[in-house]
Formats: sequence, C-alpha cells, structure tokens
Amino acid sequence: MGTISFSPGNPDKYYTTITTESYNVTNATQTVLAANPDRKYAAFMNDSDTSIYLETDGNNAVADAGFLLDPKDAGNNRLEVSRLLGNCFLGAVEAIHGSTGNKVLLVVEGS
Repeated sequence: MGTISFSPGNPDKYYTTITTESYNVTNATQTVLAANPDRKYAAFMNDSDTSIYLETDGNNAVADAGFLLDPKDAGNNRLEVSRLLGNCFLGAVEAIHGSTGNKVLLVVEGS
C-alpha cells in the first residue's frame, strides 16, 4: 500500500519508516510479514468476518492455534508489538483462517 518516512528523537526505539500492506488470507498458510532485524513496531488487524490466526515460531500457521485475531466486530481483532512495549518479534509472521474464501488482514510495520 505505501511507505512513509520521518525522523524521530530516539532511533533505537522509534521507527522512521512505516509500511502498510493488505493481505487476502486464505485457509492455506502464508507469510504476511517477512523477518526484519530492524523492526521496531508491527500491527496486525483482522478486517474480516472470520477469525485469523498468526504464527511467529517459524512454522506454518494453523487454524485454531497461535495468536488469535477475532473478526472485526468482535473487539479483539488486533495485535500490536513494539520495542517500546518490549514484545517486538523480529521473525517472519504467517497467517491462516479456518473458513473459505479470502479474509482481509491489514499489516503495519515500523522500522
């Protein structure tokens, strides 16, 4: 979708580049965020009517396992990680859902 750059005060914790992407997640695992040693922030938002599952351990995503992102109207439809929060994961992230068709996952990364 796009990239934005700016200059923050502390480059070790704050990101200078923001990248946004929209993915059509299916019932087959797919990479939605590549490994990035410079990652300082990432957000994942389920913009669909079906639960989406994220996997961060280097394995394929599996429906009904991993990080659950509820459907968009259920409330728990996002996950945010950052160096400021102390929970930033630098590896690849895989996604899957357990239904049929394409389901939209929005991904933002700051580095």
